[in-house]
Amino acid sequence: MGEYIKSNLSYLCTRDATASNVENSPEGIILLSRIPRDNQPTSEVELHARPGYSLGREDSIHGVHFADLVVPRRSGISTVQPIALKPVMSAKGAVREHKIARYLNKQGEQLTFRPLGFTRWGVISVLLPNLTKV
Repeated sequence: MGEYIKSNLSYLCTRDATASNVENSPEGIILLSRIPRDNQPTSEVELHARPGYSLGREDSIHGVHFADLVVPRRSGISTVQPIALKPVMSAKGAVREHKIARYLNKQGEQLTFRPLGFTRWGVISVLLPNLTKV
């Protein structure tokens, strides 16, 4: 991942998270939503690489990248979410990662990062606040 990526942003309802729907979504960042957002216009989002977030995780066998996901707002105040981006080989692999994490976390205990969405090249997961200390 480069230092900075600007990309299109679209949404996918969690119940519709299938490989086919991920493959047929607009190119860019696809965020999961608990409510359908079919009429939500595509906007832009930015990823800013944060290699400092990997402190203590340098030996990841999955090649996970860390970044800040920045969603600009019309009000001028952007929403910033620290994320982990785990590369996957296919949309099917991305959806499988999402379903495994959802299953592992369904009892309320945070056993894995919470999936936030997808890209064509990986699964985006939320970093917990205490994991972003550099």
